[in-house]
Amino acid sequence: MKRTKGKKEENGAILWKKSGRGSFRLFSGKIIKPNQTFHASLDEIPLPFRDVIIPVKELPSEEIIVPLKTLPPRYVIKEKGEKFVIEDSRGKAINEGLLSKEKAERFIEELST
Repeated sequence: MKRTKGKKEENGAILWKKSGRGSFRLFSGKIIKPNQTFHASLDEIPLPFRDVIIPVKELPSEEIIVPLKTLPPRYVIKEKGEKFVIEDSRGKAINEGLLSKEKAERFIEELST
C-alpha cells in the first residue's frame, strides 16, 4: 500500500490553528496540541475557545452570531418605615439612602430611560 502526502479535507471542515499553551480536546476525542493545524467543522469549536483556536482562512460569511437579547431590569419600590428603597430584580438595593415616595418614583423613571 502506498502512503499519500497530506490529509484529506473533510466535507464542510475548516482549517484551524491552535495558538497559546496547553492542549484542546475536540468532541470526537482528538487532542490538539499548541501550534497544530487541524480540520474541524464550525460546530466542533465552541465560541469561548475561538480566541485560542483561530481559523487559518476566513470563516464563511453565512454564519452570523446573533447577540442575546437583554431584558431591561425591573425595579421595585419597597417600604422601610416611612421611607422607601429601590431594589432591582435580584433584590439588591439600588439607592444608597432612604428616599421619599416621589423621589423613588422619579429615580425609577430616570433608570428606565
